[in-house]
Amino acid sequence: MVRYGRGRQGAILVALWLAVLVVGLDTMVLSVALATLSKDLGASNAQLQWVTDAYTLALAALLLPVGLLSDRYGRRTVLLAGLAVFGLASAACAEVDSPAQLIAARAVLGIGAAVLLSVPLSIVPTVFRAADKPTGTAATAPGTAGTSGSDGTAVGGGGRTLPTSTALAILVSGMMLGLPLGPLLGGWLLGHFWWGSVFLINVPIVLVAMIVVALTIPQSRAVTRRPDLLGVALSTLGLVALVYGVIEGPERGWTSLPVLVGLGAAVPLLAGFVAWQARARQPLVRLGLFADRRFSVGVLAMTLAGFALFGVVFVLPQYVQVVLGTDAFGAGVRLLPLIAGMLVAAPVGDRLCRRFGRRLPVAGGLLVVTAGLMVQSRVDVSSGYRLTTVAMLIEGFGISLALSPAMDSALATFGTDDAATGSSLVQAIRQVGAALSIAILGSVLNAAYRDRLDPALTGLPPAAAHAARGSVGGAAEVAHRMGPAGAPLRAAADGAFVHGMSVMLLVCAVAAAVSAVAAALLLPNRDRPVPEPAATRPAGAEPAALATGGPHNGRHEG
Repeated sequence: MVRYGRGRQGAILVALWLAVLVVGLDTMVLSVALATLSKDLGASNAQLQWVTDAYTLALAALLLPVGLLSDRYGRRTVLLAGLAVFGLASAACAEVDSPAQLIAARAVLGIGAAVLLSVPLSIVPTVFRAADKPTGTAATAPGTAGTSGSDGTAVGGGGRTLPTSTALAILVSGMMLGLPLGPLLGGWLLGHFWWGSVFLINVPIVLVAMIVVALTIPQSRAVTRRPDLLGVALSTLGLVALVYGVIEGPERGWTSLPVLVGLGAAVPLLAGFVAWQARARQPLVRLGLFADRRFSVGVLAMTLAGFALFGVVFVLPQYVQVVLGTDAFGAGVRLLPLIAGMLVAAPVGDRLCRRFGRRLPVAGGLLVVTAGLMVQSRVDVSSGYRLTTVAMLIEGFGISLALSPAMDSALATFGTDDAATGSSLVQAIRQVGAALSIAILGSVLNAAYRDRLDPALTGLPPAAAHAARGSVGGAAEVAHRMGPAGAPLRAAADGAFVHGMSVMLLVCAVAAAVSAVAAALLLPNRDRPVPEPAATRPAGAEPAALATGGPHNGRHEG
């Protein structure tokens, strides 16, 4: 296996970090621009919903095929193509002049995001896994010198190397940093420029990332195998149908015809996909992975940590903007403690993982998340921002502590030949989990909010009552139009929203606690050697896909 020294690995990490940063930025930046889009483009509520949904559906549909493409045509090549698509689509979003054009551009943006979410994770094992070899077992590729340091880090090709867990922690920090920076930068841009400027945040970062990727990241691809076209078709259609049903359910109602059609189509499509994978000679997904607790428990921990994160990120901007009365820029600033906790925890989790194994940081991190969510659930209308700050610091610390080792556990089940399809599978599961998280948490929040608010709506015109029940922002607008007479409605809406937020955060806390127990009891602490899948390796081929060589032979190309 080829080894890279810290200098080369650092440059590669910068490239990958920039690639995931733009996805994090784009995930939240649109939230501050929806009101402006509605006014300037004349977009209806349904069209605004599709501006978001088109991105999500394209992202979900392309995650698994992206892994197959990068294995076949080269991970660097596909990553560069994904960056180009993401940058061009971002520029197109800024220049459209109709809601339909924006929806189409956002769908293309989702295609680029699918590449940027999965391919960097598949590159990490090919570059950093050499550092994970235990002492005395480091192997060297032909023509390279390498030994193992006293702490188990591999040495060669330029010096000590970084372990996979450290690289993953850095990548996760890039994604997480983008979440509050999106609203922060987007709010500032909306205050000084037109709405399209929020999409142009991505363009200079993408250009820099493409240059660094082209100069630093080696080409790598898996052993050539026949593409599982039926598996791609079934998984793509099934995921689109499932995600569509989940994201439309809270809006249209779970018994509405479009939602029933989406969920009804998803069941046979995904069942057919599973049945086909069980009999295919070269399946897109190895179903035996789910029997491996490193993968199944690792993905569960990642998904439920993400469940907690989405809950916090979903509810806090509304709380600080509507209840506390800050603007979009201020909302982004007030999310920074969450990121501060993550950045502090990243090196701590890496050290714990290398010394004690994965179980302690994953289970411990999820318990810390549970504690932070419990603290935040105690926030009321009069609490102000101080208690929220403390809670976010705790939550960010716990999420970062758990997320990288859990991801490392899931990815460790894949050999270098199927790293790209493996990372795509992990991200596809996370994406479905994110859609479910938003649907479930949104439903919990809305039910608790409406139940508490309804007594205060007596005597209001039906249209005003409907707007107030729709969201706390709608209630604030109705109260504003009522003048001084709207003060009781505004107070009732704020109290109802904070109540709904507390209920929702308690649901997140229960999910995090369950995941912590599962990780403590079931997550394997250390890796065992991972054999390369025989179905993807022709007779006589090397197991590792990293030795120097030409294309289409499962090797690493400099």
